Formats: sequence, structure tokens, C-alpha cells
Amino acid sequence: MKKNIFAAFVIAFVSFAVFANAEVKFNDLSFANAIKEAKKTHKVVMIDFYTDWCGWCKVLDRKTYSDEEVGKFADAKFVSLKINAEKGEGVDLTKKYKIQGFPTIIFFDADGVEVNRVVGYQDAKAFLASMKIATAEKLEKKASRIDNARGGY
Repeated sequence: MKKNIFAAFVIAFVSFAVFANAEVKFNDLSFANAIKEAKKTHKVVMIDFYTDWCGWCKVLDRKTYSDEEVGKFADAKFVSLKINAEKGEGVDLTKKYKIQGFPTIIFFDADGVEVNRVVGYQDAKAFLASMKIATAEKLEKKASRIDNARGGY
């Protein structure tokens, strides 16, 4: 009996650990510190602007951010933040970036320049594509800046 309980506990723990590692890991940083971290790690900043009353924000958390493929890609390529649009620095950032609906996810390069934006809910497959576009946009902008510094083609 004890072996069965122990085995069930181990299986539950391993299952939880696998699931916990699959979701997007959001950092507890300010926008300015996220930009610094992105420069240091050569990543893109992803900010999920949400509100406490937003139903689709909760669905995004539950269904999209918990997807294994989304979690792995996000953790590898992004400094991810969740910012409440109605609290703290979220109020000013929401105004600055003219956010009108929730959820709104904005991707910024390490210079703080917006490279992509998602307004509204996306399922895991669509959101993964949006994240890949954001990383591609970052590379295109970087290549463009290098070309401009060299005098273009």
C-alpha cells in the first residue's frame, strides 16, 4: 500500500514538474529593466498587457501560455512580462502605446522599439506564429540598421 501511494506521489510530482516547465515564465521586472535584460541576453521583450476583469486574458493564460511549445519558445527567445494595464507603470505604458483592448501583447527589441503586436486572444498555434514573426522582425530591423550604418546597398 505504501509503495502504491509513493508511486502515485512520484508520478503526480513528475507530471506537475513537466507541466510547470511547459508554460511561459513571466519575469517580475519593470519595462526598463526588461529592456536591459533583453540587451544582455540578446532577446526580445514580450509584454502581455492585461486587466483583472478581462476574460480573454484569463483564457490566454490558461490555454496559450500553458502550451509546451509556446512556453519553450517564449523562454528561449523572450524576456516576458505581464503588466496590469490599470496598475503601476501599466497605466502610463498603456497610454504611451495606445492600447485599446485586452489582451494586447507587444514585442519590443532590445532598444525598446516595438517590433510586433497581438491584439486579442490567439490560440497556441497562432500565438507561436506571432512570436516567430516578432523574432524575425527583430532580425530584419537589426540587419536594416547595420545596412544603414554601412551606407545601404
